[in-house]
Amino acid sequence: MISVKRLSNNNDGKIFRDQMDCNMISEEADECFLCGMMLKEITVEKSKENLLRHIFRVKNTVEQK
Repeated sequence: MISVKRLSNNNDGKIFRDQMDCNMISEEADECFLCGMMLKEITVEKSKENLLRHIFRVKNTVEQK
């Protein structure tokens, strides 16, 4: 299970992901350690949609109190 919310530590709602491997996500702009491709900025919600579309399980991104 992947928690995309946890990756956005600065709470700006954006993370970076590999365009070929949607499960390769990071909070910093960098290269994918698998293929070397530059990670692309994406919103946390868009990343969640991509992960769900590719049959990954994600944690709820809404913080519960």
